[in-house]
Amino acid sequence: VEEQHYHIKASGLPEGALDIGEMSDVRVRPGKSVMVLASVNLSLADSHKIAEFDFIVTPKAKPGAKPSQAMTKKLRFHTNQEAK
Repeated sequence: VEEQHYHIKASGLPEGALDIGEMSDVRVRPGKSVMVLASVNLSLADSHKIAEFDFIVTPKAKPGAKPSQAMTKKLRFHTNQEAK
């Protein structure tokens, strides 16, 4: 079994708000996992408007192979106000 290639992105955020460093394209060896550290930088105005976004991981198909479906995880921001 060969290593798998994935593309990581987000939707529902302003352009450039997601910072995942060099991890937008990752390779994972069989039986292994990869931890991706991400941060979201929003303006004060956007932080009041955006409560959630989608984190999308798409397997990259090899040339000539059928494309695989992306995996989407809806994430929600938690503020100090919600914790009280």
